[in-house]
Amino acid sequence: MSPERIGRSDDEKLYQPRIHSQWIRALYRIKTETGDPITVLVDRALGEFVARYEGAAEQVAPATSRPESADPDPERRESVYS
Repeated sequence: MSPERIGRSDDEKLYQPRIHSQWIRALYRIKTETGDPITVLVDRALGEFVARYEGAAEQVAPATSRPESADPDPERRESVYS
């Protein structure tokens, strides 16, 4: 696999947090196995994490924001939600 580059022309130069050395060591091991730069590995990992996090939030949000009147059985609603 050839190393890819991350385009920085649209980068806003926002805060970049420090990464703990244990993750840098793990990323370095993966870099040596795959040949991909650490920046590419981190970019991929963060992209997957954010997509998974936002997907989970979207699945939870409709259930928690459902109006009580949407429940077809008001008695059940009293016993379950009270």
